[in-house]
Amino acid sequence: MQWIPILVDDDVSTNLLPPELSKIQFVDYRQQDRKATFRLAKSIAIVPPTPDLPDPLPCPPEVPISYLGGLTALVETASLLDYGYPLKAGHDQGLPVRPELVEG
Repeated sequence: MQWIPILVDDDVSTNLLPPELSKIQFVDYRQQDRKATFRLAKSIAIVPPTPDLPDPLPCPPEVPISYLGGLTALVETASLLDYGYPLKAGHDQGLPVRPELVEG
């Protein structure tokens, strides 16, 4: 992925940027005049083309699912006596485990 950093606001202090950003070159476009426009156009013109996508494309990743949905179902359906088993069973899904309820 290609990108061009462009400084467009006077409120950004380049001296206070994090180290990763202070090392890069950027196009100063705070004063949007003819000279700045030509600098920006030149920067866009020299960006190398984006490489082709792989063929075939890799498999898409699985959709991340929050454990909170399972926790909500647990709270809405479980009685106090049931907590030990569901919490222990859900531990691998990121559900909290209370040892005093699971032991035994």
